Amino acid sequence: MINGMIKKILILLILIFTVLPLTGCWDIREIEQTQFPSYITVDKAKEEVAAPYLYSLQFPILRPKAPKKVNNLSVTAYSIENAINNLQNRSVGVISLGMLKTIIFSKEVAKEGLLPQIDALWRNPLIPGSVLLAITPKQAAKIKKVKVPTTENRGQYLDLLFRTTSRNTLLPERNLTNFFSNLKTTGIEPVIPIIKYGKTDIKIIGTALFRKDKMIGKLQVPETRSLALLKENFSKGEIALKVDNHIVTYYVQQTNSQIKPSYHDGKFTFNINLELDVDVVENTSSKRLTDNKTALANMERHLESALKKEIDNLFTELQKYKSDAIGIGRRVKVKDRELLGIEIPSFMVACFYGSYP
Repeated sequence: MINGMIKKILILLILIFTVLPLTGCWDIREIEQTQFPSYITVDKAKEEVAAPYLYSLQFPILRPKAPKKVNNLSVTAYSIENAINNLQNRSVGVISLGMLKTIIFSKEVAKEGLLPQIDALWRNPLIPGSVLLAITPKQAAKIKKVKVPTTENRGQYLDLLFRTTSRNTLLPERNLTNFFSNLKTTGIEPVIPIIKYGKTDIKIIGTALFRKDKMIGKLQVPETRSLALLKENFSKGEIALKVDNHIVTYYVQQTNSQIKPSYHDGKFTFNINLELDVDVVENTSSKRLTDNKTALANMERHLESALKKEIDNLFTELQKYKSDAIGIGRRVKVKDRELLGIEIPSFMVACFYGSYP
């Protein structure tokens, strides 16, 4: 009986190991016959064109002896899905978005609304939620003119740019999952990084503010940094400041942001407490810092003063655009049960009476 069971197990194992190589070969053939765009740009099409949008895609060419490393294609269409269907007739092999890294929208498209562009992508199980989103002030398709020295694959370059920047600075990335999560959650509005094309590089220059799926304004880099600090959604990063005619670079190791709401006489008041664990990684002055409590206290005061000013500017911009990008409304609903029965404005910061130490 036992010997019989052992034989059955051995036969099963032989079948499994026999089938696995066959399955692998099928996957390889499937991949060779598939094209994977690394990025998609979305612009408004010219007026004389029937379809309203211009879509540009870059496909890495995986064949070792191919004369080019990438293939760039453009098409006018009504949506990304429609664009893929139109391009399919001009492509060798099946187009799959399974390895898509980044989607870049022009500001003009973002102001009209992004939901018609990405709704089908969000519902497509083959498309990863980690697809990064970005906005550029001018034509998004001009990315193909950026001569990146290290690679022709700008999709790969963008992916590394966003992930490296989000790990080492206070400019967080935003992906498809982030956008839809904030879009569908009461008490917080979506944000997306703004990028600018150079001749040989691409830079993150701020953050686009949204109401629902439409872009309504923007934040500069300092306000974006403050937004990241208050939302606690970045890893680590540097802050360089001028202190007594010298440059001091602080490296933020950890942050703790607390926003405490209260409600009195029909008004909301929010007390904000921001604590940072910071290292000094650069000091261009000749003063010795070791055991110099006076110099360290001076650096701490300068950092505190600079952050207060940046946070002030952040709130001014959020009030101007009536955007709750921080998610204060969500914090109130989640953390303060006493305020759950009170109707909270759709843009909390518009009625902001903030204080912070």
